[in-house]
Formats: sequence, structure tokens, C-alpha cells
Amino acid sequence: MSLCLMSEVTPDKIHSSSSGYTDIRAELNSHTLASRLEQFITPAEMEPLDVNSTARDVEDYLERFDIWCLTKSDMDDKKLTAYFLHFVGKEAYTLIKNLVYPESPVDISYNELKKKVLQHFKPINFVAAERARFNGL
Repeated sequence: MSLCLMSEVTPDKIHSSSSGYTDIRAELNSHTLASRLEQFITPAEMEPLDVNSTARDVEDYLERFDIWCLTKSDMDDKKLTAYFLHFVGKEAYTLIKNLVYPESPVDISYNELKKKVLQHFKPINFVAAERARFNGL
């Protein structure tokens, strides 16, 4: 989208009106309209979910997605799931697809997907490692 900035208004674009005022209303109106449209059509994209993230990073990502969802109206569960699957990116989508197999990720609620993703990234405590760490103290 090309915006007309005041620095782009050249003398050939300026026309004097009969009242003696400089008439650049068309240029200003197009700029005002463009800036108003940008307020409503701002890119609301999130970066893809990194499948090599820590559990804390995944929790932060999901919290930010929940916050983004609060800005949207008319958000039913189907749309919520669709937006989530769109934003996570290709690698995370493949991971989610494997986590919910044999079902399709689109058919599962966002809350269920969120639970499975968090469970996948949650660190596992191995009894032997915990025992060795305890005995080493």
C-alpha cells in the first residue's frame, strides 16, 4: 500500500483554490484514510513456534497467543484452533499432527491441543538421575 507523505507533496500536486488557501485536501485525505485502514489491518502475525524451545518458552508463546485471541471478537473454538494451527508454523504443525494422531488437529479443541503441546515440552524427571543428584548432595 503506497502512502502519500507530506514530504512527497510536490509543487505540481499543490493547487491554489479560489479562496487563496493551498488545496492539498485530496493528498491529506488519502493519507488519513490509509493510516486509518492500517489501524484495522495491522499484521497480527506471531512468529512460528520453535519446536526446539524450552517448556517455559512454549508456555510464553501460548500465553501470548491467548492474549492475541482476547483482541479478536467472535472467536469460537473452531476459529481458535484454526488460528493456532496457522500461527505455529510448519514444523510445530507436524509435531501437533503426530501428537494427536490418528485424529486431525483441526478436529480437536484448542484447549486440548494446548494441553498436549505443553505435555510434550514438559521436562521428564528420571528417577535414576534424581536419585543420583540427591545422593550427590
